[in-house]
Amino acid sequence: MRKYKFRGQDVNGWHYGDLQHRKTVLLHRVGITIDNRGTTVFYTCNPDSIGIGTGIMDINARKASDTINEIFEGDILRMPDREFFHSEIIGLVVYFNGSFVIASDPDNIETCSKWNLYDAVHGEKAYVIGNIMENPELLRGYKQEQSKT
Repeated sequence: MRKYKFRGQDVNGWHYGDLQHRKTVLLHRVGITIDNRGTTVFYTCNPDSIGIGTGIMDINARKASDTINEIFEGDILRMPDREFFHSEIIGLVVYFNGSFVIASDPDNIETCSKWNLYDAVHGEKAYVIGNIMENPELLRGYKQEQSKT
């Protein structure tokens, strides 16, 4: 059975572990819990930063157990465009219709171009260049360049 991993960001950085919701009368917190030598630590994370691991490793991964090089929902990937040589595609990893895809325009997910994540990484050599929380300009810059041409 597949082990699900989540990633979330708080003010101190990224945390990798299990997703947990904590509700009280006045507060609803979403975060990541990490078991550290029998003690469970809860990190309250920005809900927009939380993404699930895809189980697919970035081609730059050093070893299979390196969680940081696993591709997560919310990562931004770059891959060569086979139709237009000397060109590239930049997109966001999203979960759409039952699978992880790279979406060229996540704001218009229904109509934009999409590539299967596994095929893109293993066949097209797509690789992680950032994530939507820390590097949103990577997607915006690409959209601006596309509109100029």
